Amino acid sequence: MKRYIAISFWVIAGIYLLVVLGFVITKQNQEICTSVQVFVQDTLELQFINDNDVLDLLESGGTRVLNEPINKLNIAEIERKINKIPYVKHAEVFKKINGQLVVQVEQRIPVVRVINKSDKGYYIDQEGYLMPISKKVTARLIVANGDIDFRPDFDTINNIFDKRFDKSQRVKVLRDIYTLATFIHSDKFWDAQMQQIFITPNHEIELVPLVSNQIIVFGTIDNVPEKFRNLEVVYKRGFTAKGWNNYKEINLKFKNQVVCVK
Repeated sequence: MKRYIAISFWVIAGIYLLVVLGFVITKQNQEICTSVQVFVQDTLELQFINDNDVLDLLESGGTRVLNEPINKLNIAEIERKINKIPYVKHAEVFKKINGQLVVQVEQRIPVVRVINKSDKGYYIDQEGYLMPISKKVTARLIVANGDIDFRPDFDTINNIFDKRFDKSQRVKVLRDIYTLATFIHSDKFWDAQMQQIFITPNHEIELVPLVSNQIIVFGTIDNVPEKFRNLEVVYKRGFTAKGWNNYKEINLKFKNQVVCVK
């Protein structure tokens, strides 16, 4: 008798779960998208993209999101549209049972601002992706200019480390700029000292410091840590003894030595 009672219990429980599941599915199919919640990460210092930018994009091109059946929204397509924004590193979209559409966006973080020979500006982010200059915010970063030819097309996503750029001299210049800017940005002392990377016509590098008048001839991108160690010695010993503005040029091109010109 007890066995039949147990079987009956599990049959009734199974039927109940199926009914509840059917009710939930029906409710989801009928649920209307009542709101869109947008969460943009990494906005404490810079806000290249905000809630309204995302909402405007979702409603662009005649697409409707609000007041539409939430179960009919194409989540993959929405994510694809948001990920095409050059300021977006990654977007994740999901539905909630209460009719809300949730959009989580991670911004790209730039490390250097580039101004090419045509006076067109853009950023390079932490992973080598190119970002257009924003009309809303200007990032306080080291600036690279001079003999820089590359002008990106922001209709597509560009990364300077893509294999298709391996033989491009124009992009090699950007890779060198990225390497140097990343090193400077990772060190609090040098990040506070340097304001400009200049590319000469023969594609060598000069640095312009923030608090003194000299030009730092860096040369090629080889031996970056060693060159900065040599420069640190000059800053901490030579400048302490003779003053910041006693030299007009500091040359780091030569291995194991620093040449200072008064």
